[in-house]
Amino acid sequence: MRWLCIVLLLLPAVARAQNLPALYDVDGVAQSDKLNVRAGPSTEFNVIEKISAGAEDLEVVDIDPSGDWALVNVAELAGWVALRFLKRQPRQSDEGLPQGFTCYGTEPFWSFNVAQDLSAKFSEPEQETGIDALVVVPSRNRTDRYALFGDGGRPARRKLRGAAGD
Repeated sequence: MRWLCIVLLLLPAVARAQNLPALYDVDGVAQSDKLNVRAGPSTEFNVIEKISAGAEDLEVVDIDPSGDWALVNVAELAGWVALRFLKRQPRQSDEGLPQGFTCYGTEPFWSFNVAQDLSAKFSEPEQETGIDALVVVPSRNRTDRYALFGDGGRPARRKLRGAAGD
């Protein structure tokens, strides 16, 4: 039996020709200082968190219309930082789907991993399916939506240690 895997990714809006979410590193903050995370995109909003100088892998999910502030996910919350203190990581593509990413879900637990070479794997607790020849199709009317098509063939069932019946 052949499996056809179709996954629609709901990625946040694109701002200033940048595909988001994307990973950024803190840049231009003195080692003895911290970058303020604010409740809104302005210095008029309260500081809700602080990020260490040199912090890496900050997930930017939106950029405000002025292009001066970035919405980041940090410490189990979302807040705004001055974009001038962030540097986009080079492996984050400005054209198309981010290079390499993983989606997770629960009930039941699952993950979908796409590597930089567009090979993919869908995993559930008791099985894992490799997906070959992944094709990325952008939406016709939205620049921030994609469909992924691939052939998973037959799932490579593997029994987990301690599973029922062992």
